[in-house]
Amino acid sequence: MQQRRPIESFTPQVRNVPIRPRAWRALVETDGAIVAEREAGQLALVPEDGQLHCYWAFSTLDEMRLVFTEMWQEVRPAIAASDIDHVVLDFVSVQNRDWLEPMLRDADFAFFAEWM
Repeated sequence: MQQRRPIESFTPQVRNVPIRPRAWRALVETDGAIVAEREAGQLALVPEDGQLHCYWAFSTLDEMRLVFTEMWQEVRPAIAASDIDHVVLDFVSVQNRDWLEPMLRDADFAFFAEWM
């Protein structure tokens, strides 16, 4: 008899890249990945191609705004420990970016050149 798959209890509405739940689980389980988790969502720094890529998945934009800075501060020490110059952020799923820059500034991101 075939067993039913459990329904995911967390369905994020806000992601920076489109990714299916199974691929997300594999991403955050990557060797060397640093993941901060809250009830509102997850923030992950994942090593890919010699760089750290930042991925996020949150239940709502408002909840993301509330916990992003705290979660970023949690994973931030891994950047210095990795000897990597910068973090790659992909915004392919972010339709309206007006809220993004202030949130990243609050999290103490260092911007350079034409970053967006």
